[in-house]
Amino acid sequence: MSSEVRKFSVSTQTTAAFVSCDKRVFHVEREDLDRMTHFMPPPNAFIPPAPPPKLLEDSYTLELLFRFVNSEEDIDLDRPSFSTVAALAEAAQKYQVYSATTVCRQYMKSQAKAHPVEVMQYAAKHDFRDILDAVAPYTVGTAVATMQEILPDHYLIPWVLFNDAHQQAMQAMVKGQFDKEVLHVTQENMKYYWTDPEEVWFPPPKEACGLGDKQQATWDAIHKRIMYALVSTGGQLDIFGALSVKDDMFARLESCPYCYTRLFEWREYAWRVIDNKIRDFTSFL
Repeated sequence: MSSEVRKFSVSTQTTAAFVSCDKRVFHVEREDLDRMTHFMPPPNAFIPPAPPPKLLEDSYTLELLFRFVNSEEDIDLDRPSFSTVAALAEAAQKYQVYSATTVCRQYMKSQAKAHPVEVMQYAAKHDFRDILDAVAPYTVGTAVATMQEILPDHYLIPWVLFNDAHQQAMQAMVKGQFDKEVLHVTQENMKYYWTDPEEVWFPPPKEACGLGDKQQATWDAIHKRIMYALVSTGGQLDIFGALSVKDDMFARLESCPYCYTRLFEWREYAWRVIDNKIRDFTSFL
């Protein structure tokens, strides 16, 4: 037996009835449906004794959706769970509830970092290219099998190429500097560096390291944090850039201007790699 939703419980000659998948009944003004959506079942669907149309969405999703149809103001999408709003976003697209599609699209884009796989699936399904470009960097490192499940075929190969570009850029950053044991170049540790003078991009220092006997331990700690950022982000370079080099790292190097500058130069180099080697996802389509 179906039960009515209190907010949409009044049935009149001007309303249309709908039943959710969990058997809740909604009575919505036909004028609002006609004005606010691109969805209206045929008139004979509402002529007794014909049963009201059964929709695939649950009552919570439909209640939110029909509130948009009713032109309610201040509908707070921060209170429901992400899965609820994601379901609303799909329903809004399906039934073309104009006011809801815009709000839901903005919401889903804002969730790119927190729910990258789900947002990528939503954006790919509806070909929202601005969202694809926003969310794709946060899917880097995701298993190909997972992406194969959520992406249409014509998006999968571009994603694989995009993911590979990120991984190669990450390797370039590591090879560019942090495959070295130390960063303060001296005659004693020159053997750890390039032997080809044309490949040396930073001149050796003119004086001893200001870190003294703490040089190795300090750089080891910095290396460890940066490598952890690389591994933990799975090659997601936008996230890595924000995580990798922190102010406290520079504070540890203040006693040695040369080491301080080396870290600063590497950070600038890393951002150049990100900016120059990574194109937007949609450029791979």
